[in-house]
Amino acid sequence: RSKANAIINLMGTAGGILVLVLGMVFATGASTGGSDIVVRLVKLKARNTNIGVIAMAFDVFVVALTGLVFKNVENALYTGIAAFMCSKVIDMVVYGFDNTKTALIISKEHEKVASAINKQLRRGATYLYSQGTYSGVDSKVVLVAVYPRQVAELKELVMELDPNAFVIVQEAHQVLGDGFSRYSKDSL
Repeated sequence: RSKANAIINLMGTAGGILVLVLGMVFATGASTGGSDIVVRLVKLKARNTNIGVIAMAFDVFVVALTGLVFKNVENALYTGIAAFMCSKVIDMVVYGFDNTKTALIISKEHEKVASAINKQLRRGATYLYSQGTYSGVDSKVVLVAVYPRQVAELKELVMELDPNAFVIVQEAHQVLGDGFSRYSKDSL
């Protein structure tokens, strides 16, 4: 019994590693030569759909056909769950490593904040014009994209300049432009 469990655990680990490798293959623009060629071709037409979702749709189609042919719904359901999890890992590998953060900073000291971001973080910032719904006061919101390692420094910088600032930090993926990635029609 323990040998069987050890083999199952080893197979699960190997499967997880293979999914990570498949994600890295997709991220580099390559193919393993199997069904992922179809997935890459579909991605060329469905540019707004994540590669993992396309892979899952293809896998679920094959699993459903297999379940019907062999009349084994239980195994098909388990395989469908595995296909879903694999698609999430593939998307995480392909899109997750290109994550950045964006911050919206609402501050009366917006000019000082934007200037400090330019000088200390070496990041450009953008003003968004705003109006408070309660106060009716017109103001500027500072928008900046930073790498995750810069978030703590950004928050410290803002709070030093304006302890009453309102800061919203959120995930951003595929930030394109100066200092970040460049757009390519071939990118996933």
